[in-house]
Amino acid sequence: MPRKRTRHRRTVPSYLDGFPEKLNLLKDASGLSWAELARRIGTNTLTVRRWRAGTHPNSQHLLALMDLAGKLGLANILTTNCSPHDVKAISSRPSNQAGQPPKTPLLSGSIHDETGYTKR
Repeated sequence: MPRKRTRHRRTVPSYLDGFPEKLNLLKDASGLSWAELARRIGTNTLTVRRWRAGTHPNSQHLLALMDLAGKLGLANILTTNCSPHDVKAISSRPSNQAGQPPKTPLLSGSIHDETGYTKR
């Protein structure tokens, strides 16, 4: 008797809901071009264009994007539901004494040290 085929459906994590909009908000708040954004996360501009069209990034690109957003002080855009008004408030925050944007945790609920890595 032949085995019954099962179809596996790929589930999209809830943090990727509205990802193209969040990506546009990140680009606007950072002031980077699409080409510069793609270069900084180590991907192709065509890949970023696909994300804008609705394709979700793989885990490696998502981590690189979160890392870049954290370095720019804009990690809240990707981890929360931000509106364009919220982005203006986030991007106009005062920076710290070294001229760097204030650090925000990359993932909510985790404890990071000053390097951005999780403490053990």
